[in-house]
Amino acid sequence: MTVDQEKTLQEIENLILNFKVELKKDDLRSKVTALVPVFHKLRKMGQSLVSSKHTSSARERILYYFRKYPKVVIACDELMVVSGIQDYPRRIRELRVQFGWSVASGVTIKEMLLDQEVEIPDEYRDMKPDDYVLLDEDQDRDAAHRWNLANSIRKEKGSIRSKILKYLRKNVGKQVTN
Repeated sequence: MTVDQEKTLQEIENLILNFKVELKKDDLRSKVTALVPVFHKLRKMGQSLVSSKHTSSARERILYYFRKYPKVVIACDELMVVSGIQDYPRRIRELRVQFGWSVASGVTIKEMLLDQEVEIPDEYRDMKPDDYVLLDEDQDRDAAHRWNLANSIRKEKGSIRSKILKYLRKNVGKQVTN
């Protein structure tokens, strides 16, 4: 445990001990506002679990965690702790769509099971909708490139037809999906 983690842990312990006083009060708002600093300190502690020399943002912490545990079902609560943010699903979506990481949610796995053309390991079959798994340890840089290309074309002026045509011209000889 680092000095910073020990200090944060001590602060959490003090806040919780002091919360006993708040519990005796009748005012709901004072109880809630007394828990807010505990929430922030717990978030700070979760962020500190992943060394800052590896990561500097919530998305990088999430990716680090996925890469540390590839092909392992990870609950949403774990990702919320590691990321230190509540909007972690957005960062997962960025990793998948913008950066080409093969991250599947429980919803995606259920859809794959319905498709029946893809072999799904047994440990993935009971995933909850907000569970996630890194299916492949390698980044699909081509997928990331295609997304960035499509996104830049999407932002240009012109008709939908001209944008689709431009995207297809930039991907001649490559498989393009909807």
